[in-house]
This record gives sequence, C-alpha cells and structure tokens, in this order.
Amino acid sequence: MTLLLQTRFGAQYVQSADSTTIIAAVVIIGSIFLLLIIGGFITSRRERRPSAQPHQKFRKVTFRRRASKAGLSRAQTHTLESIIRMGSVRRPCLLLTNSRQLDISLEKAFSAIDASRASDSVKENQRLALYGIKQSIERRSLQSGSYATTRQLAPNQPISLSLRTGPLFQSRIISILKDGLAIEIPTDSAGNQLRWAKWSSLVVNFWKDNGEGYSFASKVTGYNTVKGKNCAFIQHSNQIKKARQRKFKRKDILRPCYYYPVKIIASGSGRNQTRRAFVDTKKGTLAKIVEVSVGGCSIRSPQVVGKSSLVRVDFETERKSAVSTYGKVMNVRKDGVYGYMMHIMFTKVSKENINRINFYIYDYGKSS
Repeated sequence: MTLLLQTRFGAQYVQSADSTTIIAAVVIIGSIFLLLIIGGFITSRRERRPSAQPHQKFRKVTFRRRASKAGLSRAQTHTLESIIRMGSVRRPCLLLTNSRQLDISLEKAFSAIDASRASDSVKENQRLALYGIKQSIERRSLQSGSYATTRQLAPNQPISLSLRTGPLFQSRIISILKDGLAIEIPTDSAGNQLRWAKWSSLVVNFWKDNGEGYSFASKVTGYNTVKGKNCAFIQHSNQIKKARQRKFKRKDILRPCYYYPVKIIASGSGRNQTRRAFVDTKKGTLAKIVEVSVGGCSIRSPQVVGKSSLVRVDFETERKSAVSTYGKVMNVRKDGVYGYMMHIMFTKVSKENINRINFYIYDYGKSS
C-alpha cells in the first residue's frame, strides 16, 4: 500500500508497512513496557524491604532464657553478651552449645585480655571467668549420649570390676559376644590371675573419653581363650547406670611431679587457737602425674599414701609453666606390681595456677 505524503517541498510517495510488521512492532514495544513495569515493581519492593542482615538479630530476652537453661549464671551471661557485641557474632545462640563458634569467640576474648593494659590480677580474674563459661556449657553438653546395653561397647574398652564388696581390679574388653563380654582376666597386686567362681556377682565400671562414667551389674559365666588370650566371660546387661558427672574436664598429662606431706599444726587453745599448714619439703616423693583438671589430679607413685592425707603437689603443665597445688588424697589403689594410683582433690589453688591448668586443658589464650 502506498501513501501520499504532503510536504512543503511537494508530494512524495512513501511505501507503508504491511500489517505483519505493524503487529511485530507493537508486540516488541509492549514487551519493553511490560519489562519496565515489572522491573520498577521489583525495585520498589526491594527498596521497601529492609536489606538482608549479615548477622542474626540479637534478642536479649531469648538469649538470656537459653543461657539460663544452659547452666550459665547472670554474670556469665552478661560476659557472653559482651563477647557477642564486640565480636559481631553471626549466630549468638550457637555460643550456648559446646561448638567451634564458642571456642573461636573465647579465643578472641583471651587475645583481647592479653592485649589490654589491665593489671595482672584483673587479667587473671577475667581469664578465670571465661574458663568458667566454657566449663558450664561443657558440663551441660555432656549430659546426653548414654548407653542402653553393654552390646554398644567396643573391644579394648578399659574397665574396672570388683565383687559386690572389695577392691577394684583393672581389665579391658577383648570381644563382644552374643551372650556376653569376653574380658581380660584381671590380676591381683602380685600379678596372679583372679578366677572368681562361676556365677559370682560383679560390679563393672567404665568411662567414655570425655570423662563420663558408667556402671552395671554382671556375673561370671566361665573362662576360655579368645583371640589367643585367656579371658573371663561375663553376662551382658541392659541396665547401665550413669555415674555422677565430673565437674571439670580432665586431660592426660604424664609428666614428672613431686608431692610432699602436709601437716596441720595447731597452737594456742580455745578461741585463741590457730592452725597452720606445714609442708615437709624434706620428704618429697618423685612420682608421675597421669591426668589433671582444675579440681584434682591422678598420680602414679612408687609409695603408698594414706587416704585423707594432705599433700602439696608440684608439677609443670608444659616447660617452664610450674604449678603448685594443695590437695587431699581421696582414694588409693594398687597400680601394677610396683606402684600405686592416688586420686587427689585440690583444696587450695591460686588463680594463676588454675588458669595455667585451664590453659593446658583447653589451649585458650596465653599461659602467664
């Protein structure tokens, strides 16, 4: 189709577009307008919506309620809140679990303490508070994961066992059998095998790597050879009791130590009586500290020490990091042919020494 276009220069002939071209042009223009409208709508929605926050909103009420359930005191909770604010923690409630995020946040807090200009005494108190937070959360996290049956145990699991009344003897599980456990036959202090009569009642104890203790009742069912070892067979049990949880985490150390007897000397009488501790440094015994926590330690000694005896224990958690503690012997048992194992509860430890022990166990911060 041809249209006549009138101009001031005269008439010109212009060929007009056919209907298909016109429709295509309309569709293209319409699509462009539709895209512009949709883009404007999306842009306006984004402007109205708050920008995505890189960090989870910190709600104090929720956090404090969860912190209380996690076993933290108010002071510990406030300290943790300060760490969250300073460290811009992405997920605050994750710090209430025994997680890597908690370790990272505490490590930053220890570094800040080391870099501060506070006095040494103030720094020690701050470090002690941080370790207390870790220990409280750690204790709560260890309350899960109990055993339902002895069939869940594994070969080479160390155990201790005794008759209903009597001393403990050390052994280990050799094999998990269908009808019971095959265990290494325990020995007495002279190295002689203990072969109790069939159907003798036993109490068996064992511990997980994190220090959780368990016990169950069993009976001797016989003796035979398993995997080339002389073994005693004891019954399975579906009633495993969880022992009282240790308050503080322990860690193997295996370092030399000295312990000295401590005597309490009283002077005066009545209300004027005074008591002081006297350490007999001339009667020190070289031994080996096997494991340690801020609450106590285990020592393998060549000499026997009476239960309830008071002692001072000197050792190093690492080279040139000396620790001196006072404690009470809570238990003594025969360990092998020539030695004894002492379990000592600390009764007096300075803040500096507590922090040195904590540093060794958790490897946080800088040991002073």
